[in-house]
Amino acid sequence: MRHRQLYLRYPIADRLLRLGYRRIARDANQASARASEVTWICAGAENPGLTDVKFDFVFNVDAIHHFEDRRRVFNEINRLLLEAGTICVATDSEQIIRNRKPLSTYWPETIELELARYPRVETLDTELGEAGFVNVRHEEVSVTDWLRDLSPYRTKVFSVLSLLPEDIYERGLRRLEADLTQGPIESISRYLLLWAHSLP
Repeated sequence: MRHRQLYLRYPIADRLLRLGYRRIARDANQASARASEVTWICAGAENPGLTDVKFDFVFNVDAIHHFEDRRRVFNEINRLLLEAGTICVATDSEQIIRNRKPLSTYWPETIELELARYPRVETLDTELGEAGFVNVRHEEVSVTDWLRDLSPYRTKVFSVLSLLPEDIYERGLRRLEADLTQGPIESISRYLLLWAHSLP
């Protein structure tokens, strides 16, 4: 199977589109509307249960810090890739975590929580190599936008907000709401992309 079609999240989307992949949807609603073109699988990354398919490209976004056994995940991805296939891991470096806007600005308490959850970049490099990946390289991508809708923060879309004591969360939210009354708030979305290849 060689499907160069993706359900993409930006800012990674623009980078992957330049590599020749085609966007099939901009959000979950669009993706659902085109369900006949997509095979959806709900399974653990450590054991997705795929035995008769191979892929030329596998990527994950904002997931690496949730995996219980990253080495097993990387080994499984390598098994599923075609020869000389590509993996892309989109994660956050320490610098990105410390400079998140507006998350770290309004909830600085999230910084240490996230540093404890996210694996260090050097650790990921080592684990990718141990799983048989080669030519590991790093690329940072970012997009600046303006925040006008606080729904993601009110619903705690960012999982680290659920780890905060409620009083600290509410204090940051009130500050964010107050500043928004003065106009849109700068929002910078950054990712560190780790690219690597399976052996040819």
